[in-house]
Amino acid sequence: MPFPEAIKLVVRQRAHFACCICHAVGVEIHHIEPQAEGGPDAEENGAPLCPSCHEIYGANPTKRKFIREARDHWYSLCANRYASDASRIEAMHDLLKNLPTKTDIGEMITAAGIASDYSMLSATPEDSPDSALLSQPITALSLKAYLRWLHRSVRHCGASMLDELHTSIIASGYRSVEELHATLGRTKEVVADFFADKRDDGMSMDHVTDAAMAQLFLGIFDEIYCRENYPNAYASAQLRGHAWARTLPLQEKSSA
Repeated sequence: MPFPEAIKLVVRQRAHFACCICHAVGVEIHHIEPQAEGGPDAEENGAPLCPSCHEIYGANPTKRKFIREARDHWYSLCANRYASDASRIEAMHDLLKNLPTKTDIGEMITAAGIASDYSMLSATPEDSPDSALLSQPITALSLKAYLRWLHRSVRHCGASMLDELHTSIIASGYRSVEELHATLGRTKEVVADFFADKRDDGMSMDHVTDAAMAQLFLGIFDEIYCRENYPNAYASAQLRGHAWARTLPLQEKSSA
């Protein structure tokens, strides 16, 4: 008996209608444990596979564990990629648990000789990328190059996350790499030192990408970005009196 249509729809939606292995669009719902061996027509036993992957992996009993792991990983990516504002804030909160707090960052910045109120974050750091890159308008390509320079110790993001970050940065009013660098440039050494310490302690940081780090620090330092992308967090009492590196114009702030 095939999966009920309701179960098929749930699996397709959780996978964003894409194969959990090759991510091609257009999927069949595969029984991980075959019906002939008692596998149920339940969501937990279903995996979204394109016809090609279904043919390659579906009939191979040694690949069942792999298919299940690939499915669960793809579900997780899909859930995080297009999360609502509320869930994005929750994810950001979880990430912050394993990253420096505002106090930690302040102490690191102070130790580096930079004002602890972040007022110097708007200054261009001495260690800057090539002037040709700084002069570029923000595009997906220039943003990718800048992130590669900024956070070399962090895993690079994929195309979808890069597009999402690019869209939100443009929506926040950044137009050139130089403008973005004025806010994010000072985080370069902080992030590198933090990741080095975590890895020295035996902690894997492979789940964090350079785009996630950029989103995190823009959310902390940039009032405009925070209001545009995390409106619930921006409206919360915890951010009142926050020392933003880039702030809204006074007239906008009074009407926000």
